[in-house]
Amino acid sequence: MSDAGSPGHLAERDGFDSCLIQQREGDILQGRSEMAVVISPHFPAFLIWTVSILFRYMDTVHIGMEHVMQANRALGNVFRIVAVLGLIAVMSFPGHSQEGAPLEGEWLTKDGTTKVRFDRCEGSPCGRIVWLREPIDPATRQPWRDSKNENAALRDRPLIGLLLMAKLTQDGPTAWSGALYNPQDGRTYRGSLKRLDANRLELSGCVLAIICKSETWTRSR
Repeated sequence: MSDAGSPGHLAERDGFDSCLIQQREGDILQGRSEMAVVISPHFPAFLIWTVSILFRYMDTVHIGMEHVMQANRALGNVFRIVAVLGLIAVMSFPGHSQEGAPLEGEWLTKDGTTKVRFDRCEGSPCGRIVWLREPIDPATRQPWRDSKNENAALRDRPLIGLLLMAKLTQDGPTAWSGALYNPQDGRTYRGSLKRLDANRLELSGCVLAIICKSETWTRSR
């Protein structure tokens, strides 16, 4: 048996230690390999977990966007309802009917021979002749005159510029009434006007409120 301090014993010990170190190094390397083998199967699960979290986040964002879009649609509906109610309120306002259905402008008579322009005279609607298709009287070769007026002093008035209706009063949103002068017979009648639409105006004249005659004028462009 060799002594513990002998050279042979030391060599044997050094060999044992060297083998131990190599075994430990091998164990360490084997441990790393086993760790790699153990950890490696978890990478796909980690990736699946990460992707699932990402999809959940995307679903949350999508749901959030859906809520935002629904809120925007609801807000748009509210604005449309408010706009409709506002329009109804404006239409029902007393002064809007006169502005919404104006009488002012030029209108062409049914036979197309005369244009009458409606303006305001002393605060009330009035209408006068502004155009004649045949402005010259072939009998006199002069501009047409109010030759059939019952008042002889007025028979020399030119027809162009002649006031046919004055001091009209508004009876409704699209209706007016007042005195109507007819230069074809020189008489004054009780007349009424009614806007049928934006481009048509119905004129009615009555004698003693019994015999009435009406015709439709069109807006002149």
